[in-house]
Amino acid sequence: MAVIEAEQVSGLAEAPDLDLEMSYNTLRDIIDGQLSARHAFLLGDIRYTGNRELAAALADLFAVH
Repeated sequence: MAVIEAEQVSGLAEAPDLDLEMSYNTLRDIIDGQLSARHAFLLGDIRYTGNRELAAALADLFAVH
Protein backbone atom coordinates (compact mmCIF):
# COMPACT_ATOMS: atom_id res chain seq x y z
CA MET A 1 0.00 0.00 0.00
CA ALA A 2 1.30 3.47 -0.89
CA VAL A 3 1.88 5.97 1.89
CA ILE A 4 0.51 9.47 1.45
CA GLU A 5 2.15 12.24 3.39
CA ALA A 6 0.97 15.81 3.88
CA GLU A 7 2.97 18.82 4.88
CA GLN A 8 1.32 21.91 6.23
CA VAL A 9 2.89 24.95 4.61
CA SER A 10 2.01 28.57 5.10
CA GLY A 11 1.55 30.56 1.96
CA LEU A 12 -0.82 32.68 -0.03
CA ALA A 13 -1.98 32.59 -3.62
CA GLU A 14 -3.24 35.65 -5.41
CA ALA A 15 -7.03 35.47 -5.82
CA PRO A 16 -7.51 31.74 -5.08
CA ASP A 17 -10.67 30.06 -6.38
CA LEU A 18 -10.97 28.11 -3.14
CA ASP A 19 -9.67 28.52 0.39
CA LEU A 20 -9.92 25.53 2.76
CA GLU A 21 -9.39 25.51 6.51
CA MET A 22 -9.30 22.39 8.70
CA SER A 23 -7.39 20.91 11.59
CA TYR A 24 -4.41 18.64 11.08
CA ASN A 25 -6.41 15.76 12.64
CA THR A 26 -9.23 16.22 10.13
CA LEU A 27 -6.75 16.25 7.24
CA ARG A 28 -5.00 13.15 8.59
CA ASP A 29 -8.30 11.27 9.01
CA ILE A 30 -9.35 12.13 5.46
CA ILE A 31 -6.02 11.09 3.97
CA ASP A 32 -6.01 7.87 6.03
CA GLY A 33 -9.52 7.06 4.75
CA GLN A 34 -11.08 7.19 8.21
CA LEU A 35 -13.27 10.23 7.50
CA SER A 36 -15.25 11.19 4.43
CA ALA A 37 -14.23 14.63 3.18
CA ARG A 38 -17.84 15.27 2.17
CA HIS A 39 -19.00 14.31 5.67
CA ALA A 40 -16.35 16.62 7.18
CA PHE A 41 -17.75 19.50 5.09
CA LEU A 42 -21.27 18.75 6.32
CA LEU A 43 -20.10 18.59 9.95
CA GLY A 44 -18.30 21.91 9.59
CA ASP A 45 -14.88 20.33 10.19
CA ILE A 46 -13.74 21.81 6.89
CA ARG A 47 -14.51 25.44 6.28
CA TYR A 48 -14.23 26.95 2.83
CA THR A 49 -14.65 30.20 1.03
CA GLY A 50 -14.91 30.45 -2.73
CA ASN A 51 -15.98 27.99 -5.37
CA ARG A 52 -18.46 25.51 -3.85
CA GLU A 53 -18.39 23.21 -6.89
CA LEU A 54 -14.60 22.94 -6.66
CA ALA A 55 -14.83 22.16 -2.94
CA ALA A 56 -17.36 19.38 -3.63
CA ALA A 57 -15.23 17.96 -6.45
CA LEU A 58 -12.18 17.85 -4.17
CA ALA A 59 -14.18 16.09 -1.46
CA ASP A 60 -15.08 13.34 -3.95
CA LEU A 61 -11.39 12.59 -4.63
CA PHE A 62 -10.90 10.91 -1.25
CA ALA A 63 -12.22 7.38 -0.70
CA VAL A 64 -13.27 6.15 2.73
CA HIS A 65 -12.19 2.65 3.79
